[in-house]
Amino acid sequence: MKYYNRVLLLFAGGLLFVAVTAPQWPPIALLLIPLVLLHGEDFLVWLYSRFAPIEPIRIKHPDDERCAYDPRHRLYHWLWKVEPNRSLFGVESVEAIHELYNKLSLQRGEWLTYVTIGDEKFVRFTSRRFDPARVKQVEAVLNEFYVVTREGAWVGPLGAGRPLRKWPYLTAAFWLFYSFLGGAWVLFAVLPLWLWVVHRFINGYVEVPLIVRFTHRSLAESWPANRQILELLAGADARIYASMPRWAVSFADRPPTEVIKKFQRTYEGRDTGKRLVRLGELTPLLERISQHNERPILIFPFATADVHTQNVSHDYLAQAELWRLRDGVKALTGDLMRFPIFYGGQLLGKSRYITLAYDRFGRPVSVPIDALPNVHGVIVGISGMGKSWTVASWLKQLAREVGVVVIDPHGDYERWAELVGARVYKVPAELPEDLPDVLARSVWFVPVAAALRIDYKGPESLRSYLEEEAARKGFRPNFVKFEGRHIVFDISLIGQKDSAAQGFWATLLLIYILDKFTERKTERLEYVVLFDEVGVLDTLGIGDVLNRILKDMVRGGRKYGFAVWFVIQSATMLDRMLLETASIVLVLGGPMRSLKHSVDVLVLSPSDISYLTSALTPYESSLGGQPYAMGVLLLSPREIKYHVKIPLDPQLKPPRK
Repeated sequence: MKYYNRVLLLFAGGLLFVAVTAPQWPPIALLLIPLVLLHGEDFLVWLYSRFAPIEPIRIKHPDDERCAYDPRHRLYHWLWKVEPNRSLFGVESVEAIHELYNKLSLQRGEWLTYVTIGDEKFVRFTSRRFDPARVKQVEAVLNEFYVVTREGAWVGPLGAGRPLRKWPYLTAAFWLFYSFLGGAWVLFAVLPLWLWVVHRFINGYVEVPLIVRFTHRSLAESWPANRQILELLAGADARIYASMPRWAVSFADRPPTEVIKKFQRTYEGRDTGKRLVRLGELTPLLERISQHNERPILIFPFATADVHTQNVSHDYLAQAELWRLRDGVKALTGDLMRFPIFYGGQLLGKSRYITLAYDRFGRPVSVPIDALPNVHGVIVGISGMGKSWTVASWLKQLAREVGVVVIDPHGDYERWAELVGARVYKVPAELPEDLPDVLARSVWFVPVAAALRIDYKGPESLRSYLEEEAARKGFRPNFVKFEGRHIVFDISLIGQKDSAAQGFWATLLLIYILDKFTERKTERLEYVVLFDEVGVLDTLGIGDVLNRILKDMVRGGRKYGFAVWFVIQSATMLDRMLLETASIVLVLGGPMRSLKHSVDVLVLSPSDISYLTSALTPYESSLGGQPYAMGVLLLSPREIKYHVKIPLDPQLKPPRK
């Protein structure tokens, strides 16, 4: 039976017993004194919570200013602000949940609580003992699963809280009436004690402001133990919680002996019919414990909306329970997968942020571009799923913060160039005037020239060679000054049929751009170089040489303030190291036959595959108004993963008729 239900029954039963027996022997009314002392406050908490959410007042502990102490219930609370260092959702999170729980080794009188308020996530450790050494142990475990920042004492709801109203004093009128049944002992012994309890209650709690209040809690005694049911519910329940503006879940250890004793009592029972029914109920529980190495625990779910599968319903008592932790649900560790406690980690940093996408719950996924180990990116997707449109939408944002240089084989970025004021070079009709000089002194150009059998003795001979190559395609190059913050090298004049020529000019321009950027050193990102359709480089037959050059560029890019973004159709079109070192990787949706290489290389999970294969094309999504692309976004260095929708700027594409 739930704790507060027991309190109400005990209270009502005690009153009834005294009312019946006190007329025969009045001193028996003194039995009400321990009843009021033990359960009077609990009754008032339940009564007041029928009208407004409340929580106990907490103070800073004198020996640890970061510890919040609840003197009414002798509970100590320590708080950390956290961001998951991996992105796991539903069933995928179960291994991490078991690892976290086993490493925590929660003892009796200890609870761990995961709290989400808006975009901020917290973990609270609660204990009946003031033990700084134990707190350090807990923090060390949390550091393995979260990026942890120790917070100050959470002594009140954002430092505020409305004092309780005085109407509970009116409950004293009940004792005046009850004294006619219980005798004068009630009036002279119990009534003053009750007024003292009410006074302590009113001064020991506060009403909670809307911004941080929890209004729903689970009224279930236990949850279904069947593993198949759990796996069916896990993803759906996690989605419900992740969509809420506020939710929390606490958990505490429950001795395995409780389950063993229950099993023994059932097995040794006399009534065969009832015994078989109870054994049928216990069997799934025991199977999960033995087969999946789960542990019995108590779970305390708190929310701001109903969750029918968990019997979570509206009850203002939830806020007080968040801090008192009396009414838990009997469960196993695997049941924690029904809460997204490892989903949605943000990369943290005091820097420039860009919003790349929105996750499956409509929350922005923002990335601190100065805090990444590098800002190199890879965008993978087949034609028609919005690769170039997505990248152009991202670059429009980035253009406000950094310079952007695009090598564009298909002329897809002309509209972007118009919108951001980029300088467009029509290659090979227009070439940078210092292109021969930069290539002639570049150490990266040497192996390319050897592989392509380009014979040159200096800038002038190289200029002549470039003019000859342009003339073969019918162009007389005009060497112009390389200038502008945003630049597009448009190679579409050559035509897609001559992919070898496109690859030749793209290779030279890539070496030219990155060689110029390495002339200076800066830790701050100043330029993003985008190479659309990297497959063009393969047409020259010098893939090994180019891969070595690209690896050198990517390794050193951070030191020189630039990042390289590659747009490819398959994960196998780019060297494995370039994929592994990229801090931003986006895989766009499509059919399974186009995703199989990305699945293997990027180790995508079944839920990732399901999301990607259900993706709409941008033009399909535009039928509902705002066009968007769908994909899986991976952020490094941590294993952060989102299923995202990327809003696409309609200005970047002409409407399809």
